[in-house]
Amino acid sequence: MAGLYDDCTLIHPTSVRLLQVHGDHRFEFDAEVNCTLTVHDLDKPPPYRCLSYVWGPPSDHSIKVNGHVLSVTKNLLGALQRLRAGSKNPDGYLWVDAICIDQSTIPERNAQVSMMGSLYAQADQVIAWLGWEWDRIGEGSDDGRNHELEREDASEVAIEFIRRLGPAMREWMAQGGNPWTQQLSQHAFDSPAMYTMLGIEPVRTKTWRALAVFLHRRWFLRAWIVQEAALARSLVIVCGFEVLTWMDILDTSIFLQASGWFQRLMQLMDPMGIMVPPGWRPILFASLQDTSKLQQASPKLGQLIAPPMRDMEAVASALQSRHEEGSDDIVHTLMEFYIISARYFDAGDARDKVFAPLALLRRSLERYHTGLPRPDYDRKTEDVYIEYSGRMLQHRSELSLLSHVEDKSAQNLQNLPSWCPDFTQTAHSPFSGIPGLSYDVMCSRTKLCTFDAASKALQLEGSYIDSVTAFGPDFTETHRTKDFRPWIDLCIGLAPVYMNGQDRAEALWRTLIGDFDGLSFPAPTDTASCFKRYLQVCVAQHIHSNVVDPNLVQYTNWAAWSAFDTLSSSSETAAASIPSVRELADFAEFWRNVFVDGYGRLGELKAECGPSDVYGLAAGRVYSRRRFFRSRSGMFGLAPLSTCDDDQIWLIAGAKVPFILRPVQTGLGGTNFTLVGEAYVHGLMHGELLTRDEQPVWKSIVLR
Repeated sequence: MAGLYDDCTLIHPTSVRLLQVHGDHRFEFDAEVNCTLTVHDLDKPPPYRCLSYVWGPPSDHSIKVNGHVLSVTKNLLGALQRLRAGSKNPDGYLWVDAICIDQSTIPERNAQVSMMGSLYAQADQVIAWLGWEWDRIGEGSDDGRNHELEREDASEVAIEFIRRLGPAMREWMAQGGNPWTQQLSQHAFDSPAMYTMLGIEPVRTKTWRALAVFLHRRWFLRAWIVQEAALARSLVIVCGFEVLTWMDILDTSIFLQASGWFQRLMQLMDPMGIMVPPGWRPILFASLQDTSKLQQASPKLGQLIAPPMRDMEAVASALQSRHEEGSDDIVHTLMEFYIISARYFDAGDARDKVFAPLALLRRSLERYHTGLPRPDYDRKTEDVYIEYSGRMLQHRSELSLLSHVEDKSAQNLQNLPSWCPDFTQTAHSPFSGIPGLSYDVMCSRTKLCTFDAASKALQLEGSYIDSVTAFGPDFTETHRTKDFRPWIDLCIGLAPVYMNGQDRAEALWRTLIGDFDGLSFPAPTDTASCFKRYLQVCVAQHIHSNVVDPNLVQYTNWAAWSAFDTLSSSSETAAASIPSVRELADFAEFWRNVFVDGYGRLGELKAECGPSDVYGLAAGRVYSRRRFFRSRSGMFGLAPLSTCDDDQIWLIAGAKVPFILRPVQTGLGGTNFTLVGEAYVHGLMHGELLTRDEQPVWKSIVLR
């Protein structure tokens, strides 16, 4: 389109093009879109808005700009048609990347992309176009209205519910409600008590599924959109002819995370639980909005996500003065926060999982002249990930980035050193990313870390603790079978008293949730009764499933479950958390009767299963995508799925959790290891080692 852009050349470094979409309410909706493109100076622009959207797949659609025919994607065409609809006059100025930048000219594209942070930050408003109501993906890839899908997961249903739930949450919080307490999380999914507390009418499961589908539209998934949303002065959400406030979406997302109801939505959409939780990304947007302006996080974001440093005035002061090591640590702490937040989003170019958040960070810190590097698309993806991971590990005061290394089986890039996260993988959930959870195994021992760019190795200080020797089923297998007999058999084979003095049954249920009930750690003792009900529900589901069937017959083969009696009767503490066979049989029979009688008694069943959901939610947060292990000395723990026999448990100076390391050479005398991943070891996670007579022995180790 040389002719078009020759007519409106960018003369100065701060020159930008702005678009006017001409509309007339007398036109047919699908009439040709006609626009005017003019040049302005970003230092003194007229009032304008920015369009934030997903490009979507290429298409042969076109519009007219300054009399020239310009090809656009189907999704962009839909956005322009929507903005034009009903307008009698040019509807103000608009910045749209695909039109305002000559995409065929690489130098111009590089220069304009580097200005995008300023463009979005200075705009009067950012319009987020999610696509048409009937386009469930929201990128224009649909072939027209699909009425069957509309009936199944109608966007209009989700939008209407968001408009009710968002204000209800704000009103509830204004009256003293705190989402990050058990006020919300105590209620099982779809509990009538929750609706009553929030003052809204109950909805059907179909509505919740529609909400989950809506929050997985492509706009919520894209890495570059993080910058566009986070820098916006005002953000409005448009889906077809419906308009939503950003605040309603954010408060709805906070409800999903704080209540834990997102897990049931994940089960509805993704039984394996590997997708990013519904509503998680809008909360990341909100947190980045706060951090990008060097503000303290909004109180309602609470424990879930917050800027990495609480005193943001001190952060700004340190950056301004650029004194000693403090500012260097701050810059790399923010860098890690931005890059890790962006890993939950998708990018067409995998390097943008680093470059997109760095563009946002540069805009946030530009007044402080931090000298952050600019994107270099001549470099391989692996080299980009290694360089920036090495920088963060070496220059930060702690080694939290190591916790973001995902299980080897989940990695997409196979040529990374073991210590480097694969940022293309979005589903990893480290302990540090679990809302409210905080471990410090060595109470912040000073970090020693050297990154060697040539060998791609990390030199650290570590202390060997123990070796792995046995495993229980992983979470996926347990979730699929609902059969906890392997756990009971494993527990019976251990010493009656755990190393910290707890009963073995108590150590088991505490380990499976990382000793964290979603609110506090150590988990309160009454969580034992929740675990007991959780086992009863799992056994009932294993035997009778969840299907309404008047022909369900009573189960009688309880001899196969005798191990429960063996463990339950071993101590009073065990009896509080492990059901006897009699208790299993009574609950299974109650379960069967409910499903024989039909849907009328499901409310009664929900009430009885409530404590089970409390424990199941806690286990899903911590145990998901990990496996239970036992060490040679009898320690319990949770480790990555790829952990093998004889892998070693190590403490690493500067890290707050233990790690599983695999020796590159045999024996304890070796110093070279590969990192398998972070671990939970029950009885060691809160500095208990410091109270022992035998202190850790530290040595230099190398991760490759």
